[in-house]
Amino acid sequence: MESAIGRGETIRDRPIIIHASHTHSSGRSSRFFTIEEKRQKKSGVSLENDELIQLYVPNSDEEVWFCSFVAVNSCLYFIGLRRCRNQVIAKGYMFLDLNIEERRWRWEQNGEFYNMSHCGALACEDGFIYTVGVGRTYRVDPTTGASVVIPQFPEELGSVPSLIWASEKKLLGYAMRRGIDGANLLVCCDLESGGKWEALTEKPFWGYWSKGVLLYDRYLFSFGLGHPYEEDRLRTANVYVFDIEQRQWLPEPVDGLPNDGKVLPFIPPKTELGVGNVNPYLFLIGVDQGLPKLALVWATCEGGQGTVYCTKFIVSRDDSTVSLFKARIVSSGVHLLGKDTWFLKCAARV
Repeated sequence: MESAIGRGETIRDRPIIIHASHTHSSGRSSRFFTIEEKRQKKSGVSLENDELIQLYVPNSDEEVWFCSFVAVNSCLYFIGLRRCRNQVIAKGYMFLDLNIEERRWRWEQNGEFYNMSHCGALACEDGFIYTVGVGRTYRVDPTTGASVVIPQFPEELGSVPSLIWASEKKLLGYAMRRGIDGANLLVCCDLESGGKWEALTEKPFWGYWSKGVLLYDRYLFSFGLGHPYEEDRLRTANVYVFDIEQRQWLPEPVDGLPNDGKVLPFIPPKTELGVGNVNPYLFLIGVDQGLPKLALVWATCEGGQGTVYCTKFIVSRDDSTVSLFKARIVSSGVHLLGKDTWFLKCAARV
């Protein structure tokens, strides 16, 4: 998709898959939905609002609720599962192919996967899945089940990182710096040099951050619940940009995304929020006339059901602004998951 950026091409939006839990009289079960680009049947023209469609997928056990979730081509993956058989704990992942008529979950034993639901695994454009582990990181080929161990993350850089972005060349994530409460460092693993980890900046930043989007091989976009550098602005949720060449966050977020409670969450001052209260996600889902098209997704769980907010916007560079980047919103929708149904996590197909 990166190759289409800047060439004037338009690529249809990737579907966004939502994993939710549903409470009923006999217990709880998983439900899956997809947010898809809505088009007129005759003309094929894209409409302003997307549509939420429920997928008919066999139920999975509750353990997957605490695992990383990715979507590669037609397959859904839960990374970091544990199975106990004959008092032996096996670790691996579970997957399901949506293109097979008889849909069923399959188990693959593989590696010491770390169980981390928000940023523990990423699916890459090269078809591989990258997942962080306690002391190690893995690259998994979902077509064969084979995994490659990447050198362990050095303890002196901080805690096990949350992955933000991945490619066949490098991994980007953020790790909580040791000895400083709540302060993060952006870290990078250079896969071309054998998997060496380093901090991209020594200056700590704050907050919770979504999986990100790297544009023009330089700018990392991430949906954060607060300004990265200023604690007193900790609750100004927005899409912020890290300049990898300059090794610092840009002073202002992407321009054009309002904190109106629909496009971006409005977070009252001094509100104590964790990543699970808003569930921030950011995806590269398409190209519109050569410009990258991103989807910003977040969710709340109030009033007896989950509500998912999805805004799609086109990013362009604007050197006349402090933020350098400007968003043009093309669609913004509020999707109700149904009674007693709660958002857990989501992924965009790659």
